[in-house]
Order: sequence, then structure tokens, then C-alpha cells
Amino acid sequence: MPRLSGHSLAQTSDTADGRIAAKGVATRYVAADVLEIEFEITTEAASFTAAKAVADDLQKRLEEAITSENLGALSLDYDFGLLKQQSVYFKKGSKLEHRITATIRELEPSSLHGSVAKVIDRALNLDPRLTIRDVRSSMSEEKTATVERELLEEAVKNARSNAEVIAAAAGLRIVRPLAVYSTPVPEGPFGMAEMSVPGRFYANVGGHREGFKVDGSLAPTIKLSVQVTGVFAVASP
Repeated sequence: MPRLSGHSLAQTSDTADGRIAAKGVATRYVAADVLEIEFEITTEAASFTAAKAVADDLQKRLEEAITSENLGALSLDYDFGLLKQQSVYFKKGSKLEHRITATIRELEPSSLHGSVAKVIDRALNLDPRLTIRDVRSSMSEEKTATVERELLEEAVKNARSNAEVIAAAAGLRIVRPLAVYSTPVPEGPFGMAEMSVPGRFYANVGGHREGFKVDGSLAPTIKLSVQVTGVFAVASP
């Protein structure tokens, strides 16, 4: 029998008449509970400190405005790496680009698109110079780990069920499992392009607020799959 590739999850010794291998797969579409919106604004001032102060003030007001919507647990992250790069070349009157990412966790399953609209509307009302670089939906690490554990159990049961069908067709019976390997899951059609709004999609949307709507490609659910290969000892009936 060819050697199986992948990470061994369990293994025992083989003392039966033979062995068979069967794959097990479990898939689930799970509601996203994390929303990230990346903002960008360009400021201009007589000094680097003054230009940065404008962004600091905006970030503070942005946090207060989004928090008032009570959408979930909010955190704002400023891109200091970008700021450091620009500081090297800054001179009086230069423009500074600032990027601030608002991350909202513990979202209600049905509130993703509504939350995007509320956050962006709040932001544009604060400062019309703001643009939105990107909008992303994802799942928290805690939720992902929980779902993956459940899917692993389902996949192992599916492998056992498939092995029993194969054994019965060959006139054999399953004696016991010998090993379970995790195997790579092929990429499906549900790629990152469908999980995020393309960059700059919302750029300058502030001038077109009447026609504003959330792009349908922002996925409210995320596909998770677990695939295993089970090896089972078999014997004659």
C-alpha cells in the first residue's frame, strides 16, 4: 500500500488480515464574526508633528463614533510602519498618508452588511477626506478552533462510514482503526476575492452617499473544511 502523506492524528498496530484506507470530509459555512475596515486619510501641515496630530484627533473621534453604534468589541490600529517610512522624507508642507484599521469582533451573525454601512457612514460624516481602502470579513480564532474541532470529529466518522462501505463491497469487515491522517483540503471556489471587497472599492464614496450600498461580495459566511484519511484493519467475516 502506498505511504499516506499528511499529519498522523492516531495510529495502532496492525494484526488483522489486511487494511483499507478511506477519506472522510466535513464542510460547514459559518457566519463571520469579525469585521475589519481599513481607512486612509492624507493630511498636510507645516510640521510632521502637526500632520500626525490631525490623524490622532481623527482616530480618537472615529473610535468614539463607532463605539456609539454598539456593534461589538472595537479596536483601532494605526499603521506606524507606513508613518515611519514617510518620516524619513518629510519636509515642511509635505503630505502624510495615514492608515487606520477598525476591527469589530463578536458581531451578531446577521449584522455584517449593516455594520459595514453604519461604520462607513459614521466615518464619512466625521471627515470627507477619509477613503476606505478595504473591507474584510473573517472568523475569530476562538470560533475557528471550535468549528474545526467539530469538523474533525465529523470527518473521522465519515471516513469510518466510507471504510465500512468499501469493506462490505469487498466481502470484508472492519476490525478496528489503525491510523488517521489529516490531508490537505483542495481550494474551493470560495477564495479571498469573495471574502473581501476589492481595495479602493469605497474610495471617495463620501461624494456619492445617496447611491451607497454594501458590495455583495463581502461574504456573510466563510467555508471551513476538514479532510482526513483513515486506515482500518479488515478481516474476513
